[in-house]
Amino acid sequence: MKGVLPEPTNSENKNEPGALPNEALLITTVKISDRPVFDFWINKKTGETYYISSEGNVFSAKNNEDINLNTQAIESLNFIVPSPSGERILAALGNPQSPRWGVFDVVDLVWRPMPETADILAWGATDDSLVGILTDKENTNLVYVDISNAVPKISVVLSDFYLNDIRLYGGISSSILIAERPGFFYKSRVWEINFKSGAIKTINSGENGLTLSFNDKKTVALKFSAQNGASITDALLKTIMPLTFVTLPEKCGFGSDIIYCFVPNDQELFKKNSLPDDYVENKFFSTDNLIKIYPDTDGVSVVAKSGDAGFGVFDGIHPAVSGDGVIYFINKYDKFLYKTVIEEPGISKQNPAP
Repeated sequence: MKGVLPEPTNSENKNEPGALPNEALLITTVKISDRPVFDFWINKKTGETYYISSEGNVFSAKNNEDINLNTQAIESLNFIVPSPSGERILAALGNPQSPRWGVFDVVDLVWRPMPETADILAWGATDDSLVGILTDKENTNLVYVDISNAVPKISVVLSDFYLNDIRLYGGISSSILIAERPGFFYKSRVWEINFKSGAIKTINSGENGLTLSFNDKKTVALKFSAQNGASITDALLKTIMPLTFVTLPEKCGFGSDIIYCFVPNDQELFKKNSLPDDYVENKFFSTDNLIKIYPDTDGVSVVAKSGDAGFGVFDGIHPAVSGDGVIYFINKYDKFLYKTVIEEPGISKQNPAP
């Protein structure tokens, strides 16, 4: 079928998506949530997996019955963003155009409201730092927020900052990236703002459907645009590795030196849609293969094909990599949380904790 990724081979050309390591891989995939999930995250210090249910309750995923960690359901969730360590999440609640913000801590198991004047918030370099847009009286400012104490400490980076409908990316060396929200029918631009000097620099003058995701250290990004497809870039969006297939950043997760992506099997059908809009709005679903990318060597290999024994048929989103060869993800078909374990023959991961 035209547009389907090639059959796995032992090709030495690692730039081809069909190339596989010489040895076969053992794949095991299991459902690990008791209920549909809104989103999930991993505590990088303990390896424990948490998720928020569709009803707004926080659970710890267990091999047996999952543990409900809070009795107060959170309504009208827009999205969550895990902190750098995974011990906290930042959540946007209520009206998407004017959300309320809160932070949940898996250590003390409480929700903590953020400043009511916050229009937009994002994590900085640590669990105690946020960057954001705050409106105070008649002024709208780009700020740094220290949440290490009970009362957040706010420092203004740039005053009179009037950019609407944007996303912030903090923790990138001494910089903050500001990206206009993506849309297939209009161009989104990206700026770098030096956190210390306040200097502003355009690093992307505009691409349709421009979407981004970063690794934990904010040193590598996966970038997609409707014009130029998918690529691996550095923190300031300079291309490191163009990809020969199309997928979206929300279908990819970063390991320490590798990237796992769920890649639609029928590439031609996937690319006929208005991306990323149609996918985000659930106008269609994809059937995915699991692909492994090696940015340091420009290598690409197929880990599992859709329907393979031990893998199954999935439309995978928000994959998170834990340790070596353990990938957690949400299946858009049923909204449950799954875990895929990848093993080399003779090397067992001894039932890693959920």
